[in-house]
Amino acid sequence: MSNLYFTGLGSGIDTDAMVTYLMELERLPLARVEAQKKELRAKESCWQEIRGRLVDLERSLRELQRDSLYRQKVATVDREGPVKIAAAPGAAPGSYRLEILALAQAHTIASFSAAEIGPPGGDGTAEGLGLAGSLWINGIETVVAEGDSLRDICDRINALDEIGITAAMIDRRLVLTRNETGAAEIEIGDNDLSRALGLLVEKEPGSEEYLPRTIQEAREARLKLNGLEITRSSNLIDDLLEGVTFNLQQCSGEPLTLTIAGDRLPLIDRIEEFIRHYNSTYRFIKAQTAVDPEAGTKGTLYGESSLNQILASIRRTVTGAFGAAGEYNCLAAIGISTAAWDSAEPEGTLILDRSRLNAALEADPGAVAALLSGEQGAVGRLEGYLGGLTRSGEGLIHYRSEGIGRRIRELDRRLAMLDSRLEKREQTLRQQFLAAERVIGQMNSQGDWLDQQLALMTRWTASESRSR
Repeated sequence: MSNLYFTGLGSGIDTDAMVTYLMELERLPLARVEAQKKELRAKESCWQEIRGRLVDLERSLRELQRDSLYRQKVATVDREGPVKIAAAPGAAPGSYRLEILALAQAHTIASFSAAEIGPPGGDGTAEGLGLAGSLWINGIETVVAEGDSLRDICDRINALDEIGITAAMIDRRLVLTRNETGAAEIEIGDNDLSRALGLLVEKEPGSEEYLPRTIQEAREARLKLNGLEITRSSNLIDDLLEGVTFNLQQCSGEPLTLTIAGDRLPLIDRIEEFIRHYNSTYRFIKAQTAVDPEAGTKGTLYGESSLNQILASIRRTVTGAFGAAGEYNCLAAIGISTAAWDSAEPEGTLILDRSRLNAALEADPGAVAALLSGEQGAVGRLEGYLGGLTRSGEGLIHYRSEGIGRRIRELDRRLAMLDSRLEKREQTLRQQFLAAERVIGQMNSQGDWLDQQLALMTRWTASESRSR
C-alpha cells in the first residue's frame, strides 16, 4: 500500500498530523516494553560483569593454593659479583661459607695467521691455502681441499654438530674452542695438515712430539663450601646443595657468606592480588545493589535478593573462623581484616596488615599455609563457593542470565506483535480519515450546488418582479 497521503483536501484539517499524534498515543505501550527491554539488557550486562570479576577472584584464589608458594626460598650473598645463586622451594634453609678459588674454562687453540699459512703475497683468509688432506678434531674428520681458505675450514668445522667444537676467525687465525668447560682438551690428529695450519706445534725445539697450540688452558672450577674443597667441570653447579644453583662469575678472594631462607614476597604478592580482586568485586556488587535516597537513584541490580545473598556469603567466608586449631584460625589472625564503617577504606573491603602477616609467617608458616591453602581453609572454601556461582552452563549466575535472556526474547516477540498491530492500526486510521475526507468533499460539493441553485432562483425572482 502506498504511504503517500494528501490531507485536508475536503475538510482543510491536517489529518496526517492527527494520525501521527494518535499513533504516538498508541505507541506508549511499545515504549514501555522497550524500556523494560533496556532495563533487562543493563541487568544482563551487569551480571556478566559480575561473573567476570568473580572468575578473576577465583583465579587469584587458585594461585594462593599452589603448594610451592609456601615453600619458596631465596638465596642471598653478602657480597655481589663473584657468584649468582638461585634457590628452589626444596632448598633447606641455612648459612654457608663459600670460597671461589678458580673458574672453569674451556680449552682453546689457535692456528697460524692466514698470511703465514697461505701462498706468499696473499692473506689466506678468503683465498685458497693450497693445502689438502684430512683434519682430525676430537676423532672427527674434516676434509680440506687445495682451494679451501681458512674461512672455508672454519665453516666446515662449525657444520659438524657432533664435534663439540666452535670455530671462529679471530685476527685472521682459526680459533677452536671446546663447547664445554672443564679439564678435557681438544684432540688434534697429528699429520702434515694440522702442523701446516699451526694447530699442532713442537713441544720443544727439535722435539718430535707435537702438542695443540693452546691459547687458553682447560680448567676445572674449584671452590670451597664450609671448608670442603670441590671441583666441577662447569661454572654452573646444581649438585652441591639440594635445590640450590651456583653460577660462578669470578674468584671470590675473601670468603663469602651464603644464606638460604624462606621467601615470603611471592606469597604476600599473591595475597595482595587476591585482596585487590576481592575489593574490586565487593565494591562493584555493592554499587549495583545500592540506593541513594537523596539523589533518587538505584543500582542496576537493586532488589536482586540472590546477589545480596552472594555478597553476604562471600563476606561470611572471609571473616569467619575455620576448623584449624590454634591461634591462626581466621584471616584476621594473620592480618587480613575487613574495613569498619568508620575506616578510611570503604566498609566491608579487605585490609592487609603486612607486619602482622610477616609475624604469623615467622611464628608458624605451616598454620598460615593450612589456613589459606588447606582443604578446609578460607581460600579453598571461597574458591569452591565461587566455582558454584561461575561454572559455565550450570552456575547460579548462568541460570540468572539465562532467565533474563528468556525475558528479553519474550519482549522481542511482544514488540514484533505490537509493531505489526500498530502498523495495521495506522493504516485503519488513515483509511478512516480518507473516508471522512471523501464524505466531507461530497457534502461540500452538494453545498456548492445548492448555493448555485439558490443564487439562480434569487436572480430569476428579481427579474420577474421588474417585468411586472
